[in-house]
Amino acid sequence: MKTIVFRICSWLQSWGVHSKYTIRNTNNEPTKSGIIGMIGNAMGVHDYDSELYDKLRCSPMAVRVEREGDVIKDYHIASGFRNLQGKSKTGSLPTDRYYLQNAFFYVAMTMDNSLAEEVAYAVRHPQSQLYFGRKCCVPVFPVLVGTYDSEDLIDVLKSIKPNSLEKEFIEQGFTEYNKIKRFIFETTERTIMGDDVRDIPISEKCYSERRVAQEFIAVNTEDAECTSQG
Repeated sequence: MKTIVFRICSWLQSWGVHSKYTIRNTNNEPTKSGIIGMIGNAMGVHDYDSELYDKLRCSPMAVRVEREGDVIKDYHIASGFRNLQGKSKTGSLPTDRYYLQNAFFYVAMTMDNSLAEEVAYAVRHPQSQLYFGRKCCVPVFPVLVGTYDSEDLIDVLKSIKPNSLEKEFIEQGFTEYNKIKRFIFETTERTIMGDDVRDIPISEKCYSERRVAQEFIAVNTEDAECTSQG
């Protein structure tokens, strides 16, 4: 098994979980459905019943928040929409769409060795433009950080050391680099305080839940020992 790490950094991101009708909210960190969709886009696979999606749904995921984003709202006019009965409607409809501005995350997933290498190659050479939730949310930096010979998502994420350009992005508006980071990770322990998040894609409009918890952890960016292999 290997862990693959993605660099999720953009001027705008949008990770919908509770969006309904004209209110299109965003989560405060990347969703599993959004990351799976990004991988599927890179590999040219969009079938929810595919073997790829089956494997990714079972792949544990964790997030290290490098820079919390500011939530902003875009007043948007939509056309060509459907009503609650599923019928197509003409005309225009105002909607509120929310985004994370200037957010930066490292996202790690554990999967078998062959799949990790396939995903790493596809993210480096995507079949379609990669984006973070919506097509206007394109990456600032290359998405792939690398693959690691470890199944411990937290240890791998703790070891990541931002390069100089990444630190410049992270430190905008701050006087120094903060080494205490928020981590979000999957857990099966019901005793751990956490949330049930409905973001595992089953079909286009159907999602199942996973249990996630969070913890604030110090990272040692000066002495990172976990070496990327991709």
